[in-house]
Amino acid sequence: MHKSSLNTILAAIVLLFLVLGCGKSEPLKPIPISELCVPENSNQDVIVDGYVWAKNSIYCKKTASFTKLCALKLYDNRDQRGDSITVRFRQGNGSNELKKLPNPFTPSDIDIQTNDGKVVSVMNKIRVMGYATTKGKSEDFKRFGCFINVKKVESAE
Repeated sequence: MHKSSLNTILAAIVLLFLVLGCGKSEPLKPIPISELCVPENSNQDVIVDGYVWAKNSIYCKKTASFTKLCALKLYDNRDQRGDSITVRFRQGNGSNELKKLPNPFTPSDIDIQTNDGKVVSVMNKIRVMGYATTKGKSEDFKRFGCFINVKKVESAE
């Protein structure tokens, strides 16, 4: 076989892999909170709908990039019954961020700016998109629970 024929065949194979590998990926669909903490969702981008809530304290910590992340609960229901998951928001005044809270605060002080600039509160149903993870290995989801590092927030009403 000539070198040019071999190069042509290799180029065709590479092109075939590129075409097959570059197909459109399925858009993410919302996952019920009750089905979120499973190994298949570990270290994956996910979408979940719910109502954000915090009783009287919120845990916030600074990251290596000096961004402050604050953990709140996201519930299935407005009355904080049913399943919940911890969601971690960046604190700030921009899109997809939790506004800074007074100290002390009440749940009515919780405001989150959505991706399109709308401000939502604990009474509004929201859709969060972010990265689901757990402390430990993916098989530890059931034992340790999981949380979402929020990338994007939308109103779900």
